Amino acid sequence: MLKAHGSLDFRWVGSVLVIESAGVINFEATRERRESFYTLLARRPSPNWCRLDHFTDHNVLATPEAMDAMRRSLMWSKQLGCVQVGSVGGNALVQQAFQRSVEEVPLAYQEFTDLATGVTSLQGYLIARKPSS
Repeated sequence: MLKAHGSLDFRWVGSVLVIESAGVINFEATRERRESFYTLLARRPSPNWCRLDHFTDHNVLATPEAMDAMRRSLMWSKQLGCVQVGSVGGNALVQQAFQRSVEEVPLAYQEFTDLATGVTSLQGYLIARKPSS
């Protein structure tokens, strides 16, 4: 069995799930973090929420197996109420591969220039789509 490589961290900012990844992520790293990811999703603060993937390392990479795990996490996110996905950081290759994966699910997608803008924009999207009382 290989040693886990790369870093994956998750947290809620309001109704936006922020996923931060760095380094060369392999399948073992995704397997180590899977349970905490699903536990966090089970405790989502709202039935409708957004996901923001923050690639904190410009040179972040993932093995094909880790990319498959990421695609499964996107499908799981959609099934549990995710209505839009955003991303920030990384490099052009990572952004392109991630966007393709999001569109395959399919989910709405938007790329942001920084984390704060992404969180604010996605929170605004959720507010705008709430039915008025």
